[in-house]
Amino acid sequence: MVLLLVVATLLVILGVGIFLATGQKRLARALAADETTGGLYFHPGHTWASFLPTGMAKVGIDRFLREILGRFDDVLLPSAGRSVKQGQVVLTLIKGGRRVHVVSPMDGIVCATNPRSAEGAGFSYKDDYLLLVRPTRLKENMAQMKGYREADGWFRAEFARFKDFITFRMGNLAEVGATLPDGGEHMEGIVEKMDEATLKAFTEAFLR
Repeated sequence: MVLLLVVATLLVILGVGIFLATGQKRLARALAADETTGGLYFHPGHTWASFLPTGMAKVGIDRFLREILGRFDDVLLPSAGRSVKQGQVVLTLIKGGRRVHVVSPMDGIVCATNPRSAEGAGFSYKDDYLLLVRPTRLKENMAQMKGYREADGWFRAEFARFKDFITFRMGNLAEVGATLPDGGEHMEGIVEKMDEATLKAFTEAFLR
């Protein structure tokens, strides 16, 4: 009798797990097919997720963070099988001796990393990803993410906010050898010019 109860309980747990996993995959497929976003969604910590018809998601860093980092020297990635949480540090980018800690845009399980990650070069959403993640709380996580079109105005606001941040922390942008993209030049690699206190303040203000 006890054995039957144990087996029944295990079957219920297994059934719930399969049901939840199927629901996650179905939602990811719907997001991948959304033509208004191109399947791309952005987290306030400047990471993005690109959903695939398989139910998986590619995860990378957005254009804002790429501009500030430029070509990074190295990247520390989580191993396959690791559980990640939305808003918690999932990887570390290294540039000129500076370490920039980056958060995950969603809860999930890391399934693989991009073998090109260490190159730190180029920029194209979807192809230039860092991680492949299987979402586990996608419906809840989407409340914190923005679609591609919605993110356009947000990016402009973030660049303006960053200009104010740098001016306050480091002085005039021209004095530190950088201007914002709308000034006709790039601020590529400006993170190298930040001292540790400024980098910490930047992380707390922009990468959470």
